[in-house]
Amino acid sequence: MNKKYCIRLFILLLTFFSGLFSSCLEPTVNHKYIYLDGNGGNSETTKASGPYVLECYGYDNFLEIPYIPEGSGYTELYIEWYWESPTGTLATVQMVSDEYGKMASPTIWHGMQGEWYISSGACLAGATYTDWSSGGVEADCADSASKLQFFIQDGNNNWEAVYGTIYIQKIWLSGYDRKDRVLYSSDSNYQSIELSMSLSYSTYINKPIKDDITIYISTSKSNISRIGYVYTIDDRVPYDAYSILYNTSFVSAKEYDKRMYRIEAPYNGFYWIAAQDSDGFMIYIVKEITNIDKTPPSPVTNLHAEYDESEKEITITWTNPSDSDFSYAELSCTENGATRLSGIHIAGGRYVLRNKESDDVEYVFNVCAVDNVGNRSDYSTTRISVEKKLPVFTSFNIPLVSVANKGNTVTATVIGEHFNSNLDFNYSWSGDLGYPLLSVINDSLIHITFTIPAVIGDYPITVSCEDLSITGTLMVGDYSSYSVGDVLLNDGTIIPYDADNLSFTDEEKQKAVGILYGFNEYGAPAGYLGIYNSAGGTNSGVYQWATDNTTGFNTSFTGIVCTPSIYCDDCDDSAATATFTGDTDGSDNWAYIRSIDPSGTADAATNYPAFNYVNNYTQTSGLTGDYATGWYMPSLAELCYIYRNQAILNSVLHALGGVELYSGNYWSSSQENIGDVEGVGAWGIAFDNGDIANWFKLGDIYVCAVRSFSY
Repeated sequence: MNKKYCIRLFILLLTFFSGLFSSCLEPTVNHKYIYLDGNGGNSETTKASGPYVLECYGYDNFLEIPYIPEGSGYTELYIEWYWESPTGTLATVQMVSDEYGKMASPTIWHGMQGEWYISSGACLAGATYTDWSSGGVEADCADSASKLQFFIQDGNNNWEAVYGTIYIQKIWLSGYDRKDRVLYSSDSNYQSIELSMSLSYSTYINKPIKDDITIYISTSKSNISRIGYVYTIDDRVPYDAYSILYNTSFVSAKEYDKRMYRIEAPYNGFYWIAAQDSDGFMIYIVKEITNIDKTPPSPVTNLHAEYDESEKEITITWTNPSDSDFSYAELSCTENGATRLSGIHIAGGRYVLRNKESDDVEYVFNVCAVDNVGNRSDYSTTRISVEKKLPVFTSFNIPLVSVANKGNTVTATVIGEHFNSNLDFNYSWSGDLGYPLLSVINDSLIHITFTIPAVIGDYPITVSCEDLSITGTLMVGDYSSYSVGDVLLNDGTIIPYDADNLSFTDEEKQKAVGILYGFNEYGAPAGYLGIYNSAGGTNSGVYQWATDNTTGFNTSFTGIVCTPSIYCDDCDDSAATATFTGDTDGSDNWAYIRSIDPSGTADAATNYPAFNYVNNYTQTSGLTGDYATGWYMPSLAELCYIYRNQAILNSVLHALGGVELYSGNYWSSSQENIGDVEGVGAWGIAFDNGDIANWFKLGDIYVCAVRSFSY
């Protein structure tokens, strides 16, 4: 029978009967340990002063060796030893690292007595063996031998309980192209310390990041001869320490401190990190990196820029990408090559650049998409040129003033377009007008304030910008001979008001153009009230200032705001005593509205019905000649003059056969800026009680027409 199987059978039988005959046959479990790391255990520690002594009793004698990491590359175990028996028994010793040669190593028998002998075996093949000390439980050797078992019998190969001592001088490992690794030696110069290493990282490795990750390597020993890594996309090809350290793709780590090294991980994947010291120890760690994201998001699309001249705004729009990790868009802008905006973060797809005058500037907008970790897409670019627009002067309205108000100030208005505050406006005048002050109110309105001279006459004033200019005339006169109720005929003749003789010939009635309705704040005639109004005659009816849902309804026309000193919802006769600030001259209000809403005013009949009535007043009243133009809807201040003098005016209108003022509501052309309808309301007066009211512009109200005073 094969010797191997005989031994196995014998051991099994011996184990079975040991419970029955323990006093004579039970094997002695004789564990001994060699601790090479100095970390506790028994009194037999790292440095030996002589050979290690293993007292043996029969065949169950174990010697545990330090753990050898997987992938170490060592394949042979060597022991220098000899046997000694007090009885002089010649022993045959078999050294195995498993039970009955399950590993690849051959059984090795040595007839030993009093001589040193070196034994070796391929003890690291990775099989399993039966650990008798734990009741026959099969233990896993992994990739290393952790126990050596010594079977001892007498020289006649009899399985008797032979007593003796094994002396161990040295234990070491050997492997191809590796320095021998001494596990134990009685010579302290051979004592080695296990090599270990640990990893740390420059950032959290479970949080997405767009930058390289630095892997810091800390080693337990300073005698490192080689350390670094091999990178692979996956782990389908496993490596051991040796195959890492001597791989053609090996990348060395950089030492930055004692026992401290670092490597840069620029990609996701597996980093096979290995180290070797001058004692021959090798170790490796595999680290998978999964949190590096260097993929930029898709670019933004549909980038577009548009300039709104009325709002002085550039609106930039785009479509953000649909990437799941998109975070925001980043916008930058240059003006004629100079940086205007940089690094503006916008979650949506729209940005508005405000207060941009049309002054010959090219704007270049660059927008990129940024993801959650900061990767940026390619930039999308658009450009827009905002050309400088020269001002357009439409009208220059200077109130008529009385010489009686000399020394007081008067404010004139210039209406037009493109009144950019960055433009240089110049003005000149003749005569003693003090020191005129020009103010750009908005892009359609300029105010000029000057002093009323003490001498009757005409005083021209010119406003210019670039090569463009407009001239108006301040007319200072003596108007003491004029009174409310005077009738203007179409040949320029004035029929003085005579309360005691209100009778006119048919010719005078036919030639009558208007009635002087009051005097302005500067003591000059305010103007003439038309013979007809919408309370009767042709095109009679009520009209809306502006229709609903139009630009005219929704726009607050700041250049024609006239604010009364008295205002409330139920202030009867407030029109009789109110004073006013702001725009009191209604002659240019329609021109101002046209400059703000050119498209809406082009169809006044639809969008501005009340103004349309006044614009067509010439045709409906049959006026011709010099007085066929210049009619307008009065401002709030001018409408108040009419209200205050309505008794005289109605008496003259009655005598002329005109349309008397109705005791109802009349529109003014003034924008309101206070109260519940701010922005969408206009001023008017209730002629039945004198209440100054602000009504929604879509209200149906009567309208009258007036004309500026002329000699």
